[in-house]
Amino acid sequence: MTKVEKARAESGEFVMLKINPIFHRGRRVHLWRGIWVLAWLAVMTACAHVDNRTAESPVYLKPRNYPSREGVMRYLQSKQENTHPNRFCLVERKLPGKQIAHLLMYWQEKNVLLDVPYIRKTDPETEADLIRASRPLDLSVSVVETEDEVNGSTYLVTRAWVDEILTNCERKGVRMEIPAFEPVPDWEE
Repeated sequence: MTKVEKARAESGEFVMLKINPIFHRGRRVHLWRGIWVLAWLAVMTACAHVDNRTAESPVYLKPRNYPSREGVMRYLQSKQENTHPNRFCLVERKLPGKQIAHLLMYWQEKNVLLDVPYIRKTDPETEADLIRASRPLDLSVSVVETEDEVNGSTYLVTRAWVDEILTNCERKGVRMEIPAFEPVPDWEE
């Protein structure tokens, strides 16, 4: 402010301040552009709060490492499920603060969810062994409506939990269809 403007301000007289442009890297940046940026940031922040996931919510990803078709076929043959087509949906589920994601395989024909240990591309027999080592969760008998019904159980899950996994599997997962096939004698255990 100049001396005249200061004197007017002290006397209570209305003072019109000149807004000088702001300079950034040698360019003029107008005040309105800054206001638009702030308004945009406010809207984006408000939109970010619309997402109902909490900081503790898992992240679902397209799986990077999953069993090969032959590995899944070996698994099916060991379960004697090779006489009809089988469909799987595979999705990776990463919990907050954890380094390794879980591979979840939804077997549609059996309505079973398999939580497969971490799989690297190895030989198909090892992949089949890892699938066999997973704990199958039969969704036709293990799903309850509320957390109270789970009550610390290791084999019951809520419908909301299952729906979240299946929805994310539809959106981000990898589909694998295995047609019916004749047993391969070399794959017998």
